[in-house]
Amino acid sequence: MIYEKGMFNNLLFDPEGRWFAFAGVTNGTAEDPQILIRSLDSKIMNGCHPWQSHLPVQSMALLPASHRIAFTARDEDVQRNRVDGDRTLHFLNPATRQIVRSMPLLASGERSSTSISNLRFSPDGLRLAAANHDGRRVNLYDVATGRRLYSLQDDPGVIWW
Repeated sequence: MIYEKGMFNNLLFDPEGRWFAFAGVTNGTAEDPQILIRSLDSKIMNGCHPWQSHLPVQSMALLPASHRIAFTARDEDVQRNRVDGDRTLHFLNPATRQIVRSMPLLASGERSSTSISNLRFSPDGLRLAAANHDGRRVNLYDVATGRRLYSLQDDPGVIWW
């Protein structure tokens, strides 16, 4: 049995049951955020993707069909002060531990005032739903082009989950 020490979140399972992934920090601080991948198949290596920012991974999802891990970083600094994040969705290949694509979720002129607590892909993987830059509505995106397709009307409160 392998035990990890640290703080972790965002557990994902490969639909084929070959691996699982989770995000977190292994030394109890926000200085080494990473996505850890643990294999259940001897042909796939265990490993991690160290995130190049001091900002921990905020949200993760699995892109259907390609089984790539999509994630965003938290929009705050180490002291948990809110900062203007770029709200970029990154796609990680779990086999190579490399980011293969990044997709900005802000339109020109938008500034982020909330982090992305949750995101979901459509079952066919063609569309993405994520809270908008102020957290009061859901935006729908075309995954292939990164283009925003639609924004739902503002909700009276912040959308968390």
